[in-house]
Amino acid sequence: MQSRQGFARRLLVVLACAGLAGCAYISKVSPRSGLPGTVVQIDGAGFSPQWHENQVTIGGAAARVIEGSASRLRVVVLRDLVSGTVQVTTPARTIVSSDVFERRGDTLGPTPERDADAKLVVGRDFPPDRRYDMQAKGASQKVLVVLARPTDIDPEAAIPGWAAAEVGPFANAKEFVQRLVSHPERGVSRYFSDATYGQLGGDFLVTDWQPLSQPWDFYAWGPADVTRAQTSVAGAQTDLDTVLANPASTQADIDAAQARLDAKKQALKQAQDSQGFLQQADFAFAEALIGAKAALGAAVFDQYADHFLVLAGPWMRGSCCWVGTGFHAESANPALPLGPFDIGFPAPRGGTWMAEDGKPGRMAHELSHFFASGDLYDGPAGAFDLMGFHDSLPLYSGYNQHLRGDWLDQGASGNVLKLQWGTPADLDQTIELVAHGKTQDPTGDSVRQVIRLRVTDGLFYFVEVRQRPDAAAGAAQDFAFDKSVPGGEAGVQAGVLITKALESNNQSNNREPMISLVPPEISPSPRLMVVGEVFTDPARTIRISVVSRTQDRPARYRVRVEWGHLPAADPNGQFDLRITPWASPPWETEDIWANSVKNDETSPPRMLFQNHEPGDETKPIGNGDPPWVGHDNTLFARISNQGVVQTPDDVRVTFYVNTPPGVGDNGTWTPFDTVVVGRLNPGETRVVEAARKWRPSVGEHTCVKVLIERMNGEVSFDNNEAQENFSDFEAEGASPYRAVELDVLARNPYDQGIAMELMARGVPRDWFVAFDHGAVWLPPKGEKRIHAVMWTDRVPEWMQDRPKDQGPPKAMISLEGWVGRPFDRIIPVGGVTAFVKAVRQVVVQAEPRQKEARSGEKLGVLGRVTPAMGGVPVAIHVIDPNGKTAVERVATQPDGRFDHVMSVPLGQPGDHRLQAFVLGGSPAAQAESPPVRVRVN
Repeated sequence: MQSRQGFARRLLVVLACAGLAGCAYISKVSPRSGLPGTVVQIDGAGFSPQWHENQVTIGGAAARVIEGSASRLRVVVLRDLVSGTVQVTTPARTIVSSDVFERRGDTLGPTPERDADAKLVVGRDFPPDRRYDMQAKGASQKVLVVLARPTDIDPEAAIPGWAAAEVGPFANAKEFVQRLVSHPERGVSRYFSDATYGQLGGDFLVTDWQPLSQPWDFYAWGPADVTRAQTSVAGAQTDLDTVLANPASTQADIDAAQARLDAKKQALKQAQDSQGFLQQADFAFAEALIGAKAALGAAVFDQYADHFLVLAGPWMRGSCCWVGTGFHAESANPALPLGPFDIGFPAPRGGTWMAEDGKPGRMAHELSHFFASGDLYDGPAGAFDLMGFHDSLPLYSGYNQHLRGDWLDQGASGNVLKLQWGTPADLDQTIELVAHGKTQDPTGDSVRQVIRLRVTDGLFYFVEVRQRPDAAAGAAQDFAFDKSVPGGEAGVQAGVLITKALESNNQSNNREPMISLVPPEISPSPRLMVVGEVFTDPARTIRISVVSRTQDRPARYRVRVEWGHLPAADPNGQFDLRITPWASPPWETEDIWANSVKNDETSPPRMLFQNHEPGDETKPIGNGDPPWVGHDNTLFARISNQGVVQTPDDVRVTFYVNTPPGVGDNGTWTPFDTVVVGRLNPGETRVVEAARKWRPSVGEHTCVKVLIERMNGEVSFDNNEAQENFSDFEAEGASPYRAVELDVLARNPYDQGIAMELMARGVPRDWFVAFDHGAVWLPPKGEKRIHAVMWTDRVPEWMQDRPKDQGPPKAMISLEGWVGRPFDRIIPVGGVTAFVKAVRQVVVQAEPRQKEARSGEKLGVLGRVTPAMGGVPVAIHVIDPNGKTAVERVATQPDGRFDHVMSVPLGQPGDHRLQAFVLGGSPAAQAESPPVRVRVN
């Protein structure tokens, strides 16, 4: 009834205004409800045609106008949204809606039946060159351990049965968790210190138990979720059977009932696959952290750079790693009114969690995800690395110690011997290795702790000695790690470990671990190698053998590394084609870029790039040039052969494009061009130019992927592809700046359904990002379109009385998709980096000195940029009748004017076209002048 009455009132207003000049009304608000971050469209009449002259409130709370005309406005609702009428205030009038916009929706985790509602990310003031998650080095990194208690859990009753034997004695559940951190033999602090020679450690503070608002079953996936899902499947099956049995049912009725059943079955699988994980992580973190901040006080709370949530209750798996600037969680739907819970941090913080029954190794493992490798549960290497079977507290393996942690002395005579396969061509060297103790082995001698054998950047072998500690042998042998490493020589409990580390271009490839164990030839079991055992890599003639043990404790072994003359007739495994994988963030690779002729020069010919190395415009970085929409652009890729022989066949490189850019990769790429490069010599790097020109459509932003086609005999296929996101934006404006809008596709790379959370990282102070969905459910290999709005409310430099201390004029915002299942940590599966610059909207004009000229005469050009700005780069294009373009560049004077004579004389008679373009890279927005005809006789 209310909706009909509201419609009737709006209709009366519209009819009454029909034909009247100056009439103003709001006829429609769509949608009628939402959460902060929702984009709302307001239709009506009487709005200011200048979008920024309209001020909009909803329920009295300001909304951010992002686009508008005299009859339509689009706004983003902000964090302090309350239900109420919509009010538009222009310089001439105030207009109020007859209907109410409601704050309604939820941020609950997505399911196969529904996605989460809108999400608003508010930027924070932090140095862009710093990270705030736990680092590999730093002895007193501040970690706040937040204890959280659901309404139906007594933490004292939930203390695990093993607690006293593991870390006792303690008086209560809080002291139990404190012992996990500080136990003198098995605590996290002790482990970090011993494993890294005191270079890594945490300054831990454990809070009191913070009460949560809901029972454990709300925050975590448990058996009750499976039971409910099974009941729903049975109900949906009954409904489908009823529809099928009804002769009056249409095919549409049958399809709808089948779709409901399919969704229920997917929901059941989600519940089954998610057992032991957090279900509503945002609610758990937000509520617990709000309580901890209130208890500790903001001054103490804000000192801690990482948060470790411990949830009271039964066994669960832990997970890492959130990195964010705060949490917002709410459910404003009538079925579950909850929140809103809002907490912001003064800078990005890392987040990790586990259940109350987690052991010290679990806590150390989850924190290590910030700086070490992914999980190593799949494969025997997990027994020898904390990132695998952590409860036994094994040491980090060589890859994590050296490449990720940098805990060992890297000097020429330090504790890491760095070998490069094939250099020299014939190697036979014996090295003495010593086990990792509480103190690092003295440097300057011939004894090492790790051998790093680099085959290519795609493949490393690490050799080290491992040994169980012996407290009876003295303080030097009493350390927290490796108390359960398997195998080795019984008398000394030691042996040699060889692991293989593969570079992977897939950000989410946890199914094939980066680190794997190389088994002894005579016994391929997950254990240490002993004297006399050998590992070989026949394709590369590599042989690593354990020669002898020279000391019992700390154990020392002599290890022999050999490779011989490489067989040219058999190239198998002797070369490696590589392109640098993309990295997160900023989700781009240094080996893919584009060039547009917009800012090149033709006299002398020079290929110039808007994004370039400091001081050299000819060396691209990032995208090189933002794609020139509607014009020809050229794509480039840099590839290399890191092997020691020439490729046996011609190398083929294929360029792919995908619009819009994607978060995640489900393989839906469109081939764009294939280039036959020829054979690559060992160590050769070559820049490949796509033969086909890329002409992107208006308003579309694109991902480009380059794939080096696989060839038999490559060392690794994991580094044959890379991806680049082309998303360079200018937020134009006088005051305020215009918002930037972007569609991205959330893509599921897996063969099972996943819940993907959309995150924005690198959002500076005075900048904002709104997603239409904060999290989505994606079926296997599925995808969904996500709309993002980015804007800044900073006051432009050219405005008077602007604040001196405000956010930067340029932001590198990473829009990312994060997933938890099917993994044991929360990881980004892909992202898009939006380079957004706040610039002043300008107009450029250019006129020839002479409307008519003679062939061979040089053309003079006069122009100006308004509002006047000095130092603005302008490209002058002169296009002859055959379409050939001459490009030269000039910079404006302080009054905005420019005066330039083209260095190349006019050629062929006929109509030439003159046009000027304001280039990117200055405080002025890109702009183009109207084309002007020049007649050449």
